[in-house]
Amino acid sequence: MNIKHSTGHETTKRMKNFLLWLYFFAFIVPVCQAQPYESIFGEESASWNVLFDNSSTDSLSQVGDTLIAGKSYKKLLRITAVDTSLYFLNEDSITGRVHFFTASDTALQIILDLSLQVGDSFFIAAPHIFKTLRVDSVYFKSGRKHIQFNEGFPGSQYNQFTFIEGLGSSLGLLYPESGVVPGIPFLLCSWKDSNHIYHDSTLSDSCYVQRTWSSTENKIEQGSTLIIFPNPCNNIIEIKSQEQNIYNITIFNMSGKEMINRRLSPDRATYSVQLNIEKFPSGIYFLAIETKQEKVIEKIIKL
Repeated sequence: MNIKHSTGHETTKRMKNFLLWLYFFAFIVPVCQAQPYESIFGEESASWNVLFDNSSTDSLSQVGDTLIAGKSYKKLLRITAVDTSLYFLNEDSITGRVHFFTASDTALQIILDLSLQVGDSFFIAAPHIFKTLRVDSVYFKSGRKHIQFNEGFPGSQYNQFTFIEGLGSSLGLLYPESGVVPGIPFLLCSWKDSNHIYHDSTLSDSCYVQRTWSSTENKIEQGSTLIIFPNPCNNIIEIKSQEQNIYNITIFNMSGKEMINRRLSPDRATYSVQLNIEKFPSGIYFLAIETKQEKVIEKIIKL
């Protein structure tokens, strides 16, 4: 019987291989498993449009950063048909968890958790959902992780309540907050760093819907003779007055900076004005229109 004895060289080689495998499992594998999720925020900007009851759109825009108790938060401005409000969101890119609070209510609420697995539970306290949901499935679509729950909301392209990596949820980002118009909110459109990254065309062909508006020619409010179109817009937006002479038009950005101011002669009849906003960054702006009989402020969206 021949018995082979390991040489010092073979022993050293085995030890090196063992150490390499140990290093791989101790350092490389955990790093691969801890790759960050795609952020719901952009490097410079992000915005979401949420449709309520197929008749009214709320807009949410990333407007800055702030430090609170040593933690980094994104400031988001929410614009509804009647008011604006500020929210503070903190995101953990490793777990995919997002919490928020408001200036009036400092209690943190979790609105997104991408670490959930099939069978895990998630409690929602919202006007349209007040219950504990269970994860039905976890899957990837268009390179984004999706976590689907056992609660159905038919009407959008997602028939089940779903967390979506890089976007938020199928019901928008601030679904625990009630909207101006009663009903279930649905994520309609989303932009990130001037890129249009999401549009649920099963809800609407337009990214902005208002109760008294059509998708091409939009009345600002019931009884008004003013019309703006198109909205959203890529370059040229037109303001028409059916009866009144337009005196002044101003466009402000979300920070209140005046982007355009067009003062018109009150002695000259002006019933139609075109404004070129092609060079504006994508996002939400305020359009102020003044006539002899009324002064209105309306949201416009630059695509």
